[in-house]
Amino acid sequence: MSKIRVLIVDDHAVMREGLSAAFKNDEFIEVVGLAIDGEDAIAKSRELEPDIIVMDINMPNLNGIEAAQSIKKEHPYIKVLLLTMLDSRQFVLEALSNNIDGYILKMADIDEVHKAIISIHDGGFYFDKEITEDLLSQPFNSEGDSFIQIEALTDREKEIIKFIAQGLTTAEIAELIFVTSSTVNNHRRNIMRKINCKNTAELVTYAVKSGIYNL
Repeated sequence: MSKIRVLIVDDHAVMREGLSAAFKNDEFIEVVGLAIDGEDAIAKSRELEPDIIVMDINMPNLNGIEAAQSIKKEHPYIKVLLLTMLDSRQFVLEALSNNIDGYILKMADIDEVHKAIISIHDGGFYFDKEITEDLLSQPFNSEGDSFIQIEALTDREKEIIKFIAQGLTTAEIAELIFVTSSTVNNHRRNIMRKINCKNTAELVTYAVKSGIYNL
């Protein structure tokens, strides 16, 4: 099996080189390049075509979320994990709304970064536990029909939404609820059609806003 190709983006050399060194002999991950800011990340994405970009948010010239928007527009298959000191709810929700695949804080240890990369590559979605708890601790304002749509979901579909929002992969969900991966994928397609979600990020946002995450 080929390794997961990772591009690391951070304006601090110590962070870039430290992460790269941590994955130097990793069995599953290969660091294929380093970038110093958002503009460099866009250029390196074209050149290297990584599977996943691990990127800071607060950088000169172009921040991580803005860079991710441009990269995903040009290369929708590339996934983005934000690794940042910024734990503001504003940035988290902005990341969700821009189809970011994961968001973890820089105080995380290397094992968690590794876990996040693997989970995202396998089709999951990974958010730092502290960030998720913060999102859930504060009320959301309903936009109306999203809470009407929840009535159209079966208990199994709500359960699957919750697992997806927790960052579990299709295979992990299938194992937990004793069904095949294809059954989970069928449920996922039905869910996204019912609640009019286009991607995993929108599905996670829906799970938090609707209260399903807390069920």
